[in-house]
Amino acid sequence: MTRFGLFLRNSLKRCSNWTRHKLLLLGSIIYRILQVVGNRVNNIVVQAGAETSLLAIRLVVDRRLHISERLLWLSVLLASIFAVFRLSELQIARYLTSPTVISVDRDYRGWNGTLPAVTLCYYDHIDSFKANELIQDLWNVTIIDEDYFYIMDFLYAVVNATASNYGELTKFASDERFEQIDLYDIIQKINRPFEQLINTFDSDFHVHVQMVMTERGSCYAINSPMSAVLGKEPVQYEKLPPPLTCQYGKQQCYIRMDLYDSTGVLDVHSPYEVSASGANIVKLHKSDEITASFKVLETV
Repeated sequence: MTRFGLFLRNSLKRCSNWTRHKLLLLGSIIYRILQVVGNRVNNIVVQAGAETSLLAIRLVVDRRLHISERLLWLSVLLASIFAVFRLSELQIARYLTSPTVISVDRDYRGWNGTLPAVTLCYYDHIDSFKANELIQDLWNVTIIDEDYFYIMDFLYAVVNATASNYGELTKFASDERFEQIDLYDIIQKINRPFEQLINTFDSDFHVHVQMVMTERGSCYAINSPMSAVLGKEPVQYEKLPPPLTCQYGKQQCYIRMDLYDSTGVLDVHSPYEVSASGANIVKLHKSDEITASFKVLETV
């Protein structure tokens, strides 16, 4: 009986050692798997935060932050996901119960769409008559003087300066006669005036037109509140001229501009943006007639 007890005890001890060894081995394997999966999930979250620009995702995996702050951002992220899920669930349930009401809720007649802005840049920016008067007033030089055409070249270089040919002004940099000259004032004084006729469907609305400096040089922005911000004087947001708007139910919403003998390029863009050099410009020549349709579209 005593021998049997000793045999049973030794057997249990060997079994216990074997079981402990297997459990440790299994635990290390599980830990390694969790570590690999955790690193992979961390990389995915970091990449998702970089691609989507969601601040909460990037802060959750930022190891430089304290663990409590990371947990806080994790709770904010989970709460946001839960809120989106609940709102989506409520909207789906509302649509399933009364789909007709969801469509009728949209008041199309009350919709207002903002008409786009137009930036007009003349091919010939300078007003030769004003430039001649300016040369006589500032430098006391007339057309019979030797420096007249040199100064006229300077004025042409200033008025026709763009982002691509601005370097042409460097040849006048050493001339002391141009050191105290305000180039923006020069452009305003001799720039070709806006003489186009503008008509709209709303006869009571005054379309705002203002000269602006763009990457294509001196241009005129039409129906663009942002052009007032680009002026020399500061403008408060409340005093910005409103753009022309059109109701969804109207069938005749238009802005018409007659160029007559003028030629140039047009850029159609948002009233709250500035014309850029990479835009899809439209070249206008004499006798050209261009018609662009404007429609208010429903977007989700």
